[in-house]
Amino acid sequence: MKYPPKMQKAVHEIDAAATAGKLSEPVADRESRQHLPYINAVIKEALRLHPAVGMMLERLVPAGGATICGKHISGGTIVGINPWAVHYDPDVFPEPEKFEPERWLKGSMNEAHLAAMERSFFAFGAGSRICMGRNLSMIEMRKIVPELLRRFTFQLESADAEWEVHTAWFTPQKMPMCTVKRRLNAIYR
Repeated sequence: MKYPPKMQKAVHEIDAAATAGKLSEPVADRESRQHLPYINAVIKEALRLHPAVGMMLERLVPAGGATICGKHISGGTIVGINPWAVHYDPDVFPEPEKFEPERWLKGSMNEAHLAAMERSFFAFGAGSRICMGRNLSMIEMRKIVPELLRRFTFQLESADAEWEVHTAWFTPQKMPMCTVKRRLNAIYR
């Protein structure tokens, strides 16, 4: 809603896929993954800018110690990183404060940089402690977001409105007021 041209691009992608008969009703996850690359990039960029976890994801250094970023860390030390810090690293994500879904699309950056971004995507944690609900969460978003944008328009009541974020283990947000209207020209199968 804060970036109307990007919203229009997302809605256009959904409408084009629906017109071409590539989307069922409701949208299937497989269809979303195959035919809605921009929507998938929007979801990923939103998760990058606003990961759900706001605190450090801790790990215990093994007994023999470990070298992390060129420094030896003694065994038994608690280490970790905050997903917000990872996602706002300008060396990995140029202009990290900018909402730029296009950064996730193939061809937008060289393959090595895209791979570095994927390795640094920490919205669900990583490794052996990755969120068990990650796959279900992604399926839900890939189905619900296109369905909502296919059926409704969303507009902030004030263009300069900001989300309020409460920082705790999870980072819930309070959304500013918006107007939601049914799309009369929505394309269905």
